[in-house]
Amino acid sequence: MKSTKVFRGLQMYAALVLSIILFFLLITPVGASNSFEGECAKSEPYCKGTKKYISGAVYTGEFKYGKEDGFGELTWKDGSSYVGSFKDGLRHGEGIMKLSDDSRYEGQWEKGLMHGNGTYNFACGHVYTGQWVQNEMSGTGKIVYATGDVYEGGMMHGRSEGKGKVTRKDGSIFAGVHRMGERLGEGMIIWDNGLQLSGNWDYNFLNKEAQFTFQSGLTVITNWASGKIKKNITIVLPNGSQKNGQLYELANMLKGTNKKGFKLAAAAVFYGIAQEYVTQEKEKVALEWLTVAKQNLGDESPKFSTQIEEEIAFIGAIQKTNICW
Repeated sequence: MKSTKVFRGLQMYAALVLSIILFFLLITPVGASNSFEGECAKSEPYCKGTKKYISGAVYTGEFKYGKEDGFGELTWKDGSSYVGSFKDGLRHGEGIMKLSDDSRYEGQWEKGLMHGNGTYNFACGHVYTGQWVQNEMSGTGKIVYATGDVYEGGMMHGRSEGKGKVTRKDGSIFAGVHRMGERLGEGMIIWDNGLQLSGNWDYNFLNKEAQFTFQSGLTVITNWASGKIKKNITIVLPNGSQKNGQLYELANMLKGTNKKGFKLAAAAVFYGIAQEYVTQEKEKVALEWLTVAKQNLGDESPKFSTQIEEEIAFIGAIQKTNICW
């Protein structure tokens, strides 16, 4: 699924954005200023006023013994701003941070860091809503990608971790275990046509046995090694009988056993294999399997044929440029 490719990019992009935020946190000019204006110019312990800093930043709001404390607004020369609660000169409580690249965080803060629950809108269009721990996406959360794909589940250090679900724009779903942003352990992919792929992933690569199961009860058993599919397959018919053969002969092996849809069944398996290679960022191999899927499908399902063509076009696009960054 292309969601994983996007998610990897999101991790790098998030690290970049968060480093920018940390930079702002470090340069927040607490204590170094040119002047006070308003009530605070009279050195009142509790007051409201404006504090202008040497760096060009400006704070307007409440103070307590000379420190930003209460509600206020802090703006920087480049147009970035923070509006919300302060405590002892640091962002603390509820607040909204806007950066000059149009990214935006709204949520909870603790001692100057994003901490608690909050929503981050990335400049490229991704939106993360969930838990934060000291400026990192950690806990449980939801990411809506610019592509329309959605991840829901565990997070740790800005990556998917533990049980999670990825729902693609086309309706297909991956549900399983993640570790450090990649699929690890048992999982299942369900397509909107009823096809299911269940197997075991090893850091995003299918390993050992994986089964494609249709609503009709037909099962195609495949074997994988480090994300690469092997040629030998087994077809288990709804009546329990089996046929062994080669992967590329799948359509012929199914012929006569599923007279109305053997082409569709074969094409669906090939499409699923292609999707697995897309996840591994092996676009060239994925294109080969999509071509095989389309050749086997024929005119069996115009809707599915269109879906395959759209996937081919998408892969061609991501080979030329990355999405959002």
